[in-house]
Amino acid sequence: EFGIKSIGAYFCDGGVLEFGTTEQWSCPHQLRAAINVTLKLKAACDKTGAGYALFWAEHKGKLSPVAHYNTMARYASCKARRGDEETFATKSKSVSIAVGEGLVGRAFAQEVEQFVPDACALTFDGFPRLHLAREFGIRSIGAVPYDGGVLEFGTDELWTSMPGVKAALDRETKLRAACEASGAVYALFWTESAGKLCVAARYNTPVRVWACQASRRDGETFVTRSQKTPLPVGKGLIGRVF
Repeated sequence: EFGIKSIGAYFCDGGVLEFGTTEQWSCPHQLRAAINVTLKLKAACDKTGAGYALFWAEHKGKLSPVAHYNTMARYASCKARRGDEETFATKSKSVSIAVGEGLVGRAFAQEVEQFVPDACALTFDGFPRLHLAREFGIRSIGAVPYDGGVLEFGTDELWTSMPGVKAALDRETKLRAACEASGAVYALFWTESAGKLCVAARYNTPVRVWACQASRRDGETFVTRSQKTPLPVGKGLIGRVF
């Protein structure tokens, strides 16, 4: 009745994630990997305020994007201005970059984070996608070696420094693993500053988020409320552990 042809499903966060299409898929296991990468790209945008993110992988000396993500705001802005579905991230999908070339190539070859405050001020030699950056108004870009490839994220704003993302993603991965291993519905990572312990990273399972939304309808969870509540060192459960 609805023309759905291919369907995939896998266990995720205490439930089953089902996804399907009107097209014919041949490699569902690759789709699962792509979904997991895309979730990390979304997390990178959420944590840095970036409008897009790309994950580049190497093959035979060339780096190509294997996953991309645009925030809803970035996608809507591009569509309103251009009238099509293209963004800097989607156009970058057709680009291949030699290892050591440009921002992403250097990040991969040197295994060092790279940052450009204003991509539009670069030359084509220094940034092969300069024409795309100017076409879509991309200014600040960061590139971080991550999971055997390069995580790129950027914005149409001017950043004075690159937001930290790798440590945040690593923490989120650990928090998610803690929930999966224990059956917990949330996890928090606390760090100390000026005698107070504050939430530096957080994770809710999707099931927990949906349950809270259904019962409260305000978007709040124990985790989001805890993020607004600094704790004194030495007092309470968290303070005593620290």
